[in-house]
Amino acid sequence: MKKRTKRIMAWILIVILVLMYISTLVFALLDTKWGASAFRVSIVSTILLPIMFYLIIFFTRLLTPTKVDLEKIEREAKAEE
Repeated sequence: MKKRTKRIMAWILIVILVLMYISTLVFALLDTKWGASAFRVSIVSTILLPIMFYLIIFFTRLLTPTKVDLEKIEREAKAEE
C-alpha cells in the first residue's frame, strides 16, 4: 500500500474519532438518556477503529503481490514454455 493511501486513511480515522468525541461531549452536556451509551460507544470505537484500519492495511499488504513475486511468476511462466 502506498504511503499516500496510508496517510489518507490515517486522516480519515482522525476525523472520525474527533467528530465522535465532539458529539459524545455534546450529548453528555445535554444530559440526554443515551449520553452514557454514546460515551461507551466512543470508548469502544477508540479501540476498535484503529485496529480495523491496521487490519485493512495489514491484509492489503499480505494480499498484494510484490515486484519480486511478479518477477518470479514471469520467470516460471517462461520456463514452462
